[in-house]
Formats: sequence, structure tokens, C-alpha cells
Amino acid sequence: MDLDTKKIGSGIKRYRLAKNLSQQNLAEKVGISYRYIAEIENGGKIPKLKTFISILNALDASADDVLTGNLNESYHISAERLEQEIDSLSAQGRNLVLAVVKTMVRNMKQQQNS
Repeated sequence: MDLDTKKIGSGIKRYRLAKNLSQQNLAEKVGISYRYIAEIENGGKIPKLKTFISILNALDASADDVLTGNLNESYHISAERLEQEIDSLSAQGRNLVLAVVKTMVRNMKQQQNS
């Protein structure tokens, strides 16, 4: 089975963009040059396993998801986005969101116990 360098690169790019990171930011986290990140994302280079693992760790992504093209946002990304949205609301809006979430959680728990 041949490695599809373009698929690997595009998977890394999707996760990088989902984390709102520039190539430079990712490169700094991993300890490589941003040009190397660009070459990987464009399919021109295939990273060594150690570098690939470092990239995955920096992106909080699994190799499986990157290699298969699945983009499953981690809980951390989702919680961060939710927090940003809620923080942009007034105090009254935040309280309303909290009440709605509590109601949804209570209803889901009741459904699970049924």
C-alpha cells in the first residue's frame, strides 16, 4: 500500500485550520520550519514518524483520522468554541443558555434511563 502524501498533507492542513493555527504556529509547536509544514501539507514531503507524531500531538489529532480523512473535532476544540460564543453574550443571555443546557441534559438523562 502506497502512502498518499497529498492525503496526509491535506489531513494535517484540515486539523491545523480547525485549530486556527498558522503554518508558523504549528511549526513552532513541533520544532520544525514552517516551510517544511507547507511542503508536507502540499504533499511534497512525507514527515518522519517522529515528526508526524509530534504534528499529531500538536494538533490533538489521531493518525487514524488524519490518514482516513475524518475530521473529528476534539472535545477541547468544541468546548473552546462554545465558551467563546457564550462569553460574547450578556449576563442574561449566558443564564438563558445555561438554563437551556441544563434542561437538555436532564431530558437526555431521562431518555437514557427509559
